[in-house]
Amino acid sequence: MQDPEYYRCACGSELAFVCQVPENWEFGVRPGAPVQPYSIRDDAYLLFLGHEVYLLACPKRCDPAAVLPVNQN
Repeated sequence: MQDPEYYRCACGSELAFVCQVPENWEFGVRPGAPVQPYSIRDDAYLLFLGHEVYLLACPKRCDPAAVLPVNQN
């Protein structure tokens, strides 16, 4: 178990949870595209191999780039 972690935006606001991307999220491979290294399949790209990712964002919307991806394993 992990203790909760809290993150702050550069503007000082506490970042809010937006969504969770599950581990090994699959995307289809376009014909002729290279194979993803260290993947378990050749017909799909896997995003965040072995890690879930949580996206946090500034609730004040101070900047369009005020989003933080946080890995949890």
